[in-house]
Amino acid sequence: MTEQRYPKGSFAEVIALCQREAANENWSIEETVDSVISDLALAGWAIRRSYELVDYNLPLKVLLDPPKGSAASFDARPHTMSASVDDLQGNKGWLVTWFENGRAKSGWFDDEGRSLKQPHYRVVNPKTPCAGAVAASASIGKVA
Repeated sequence: MTEQRYPKGSFAEVIALCQREAANENWSIEETVDSVISDLALAGWAIRRSYELVDYNLPLKVLLDPPKGSAASFDARPHTMSASVDDLQGNKGWLVTWFENGRAKSGWFDDEGRSLKQPHYRVVNPKTPCAGAVAASASIGKVA
């Protein structure tokens, strides 16, 4: 069996080297993950979250993005925090409710606003243009 070659410094090469090193050294899962993260950082790669963290104390919107049909958004309310809906970093998830076409719906969402049971729904903190307008008017007032 021939060993697969990757371009030097590529993401795949770094992961392959870490796997070999972990297997040779009999590392635990934690040691392997730490090695992968530090080696990727040294190679210039970054690991970041897919989505921004959701602050469940601020206003919420539920986004619906089905594979077919039209997307929609709905005002939502958080109800209960639960440790059973942890994301990969151990942040707690929330039970969120909203009204969609006159029917009450609910779902468990993690700290990034994702739901494993309802993959076409996501919770976000809505971005508001009001914050930008307030900041702009404050800076205009300081200049004058």
